[in-house]
Amino acid sequence: FNAKDDPCCKYTNAFDISPYKPHEGRTYSELVHDSTQGVLALTNSGSHCPFIDGHVFPFVRDHVRYSEGGTGFMIANWSDEASLEWFSSWLQVQTP
Repeated sequence: FNAKDDPCCKYTNAFDISPYKPHEGRTYSELVHDSTQGVLALTNSGSHCPFIDGHVFPFVRDHVRYSEGGTGFMIANWSDEASLEWFSSWLQVQTP
C-alpha cells in the first residue's frame, strides 16, 4: 500500500527504473505486475500511514487475544481488511 499524498514514500518511486541488471530496465511497478506474488495498491490519500483507521481511538476489539487473557485491543487497520478481501477475491477467481 502507498498513498499518493505520502510525504515520506513517494508513490512515483514505483515507476522508477530499477538499477539492478537482472531487472532488465523495468520499473518497479512492472516488476510487481510481472510477479505472481506481488500487488501494488495506491490510495489517493492516507499520508504516511494510510492503513491506520481512526483518529480519536484507532483501536478495535481483539477477540482472540482478549479470550487468552490479553488486553483485548489492537490497532484498527483497514489494510488488513483490504488484503483479506483481495485474497478472498483471488481465491474465488482461481477456484473452478
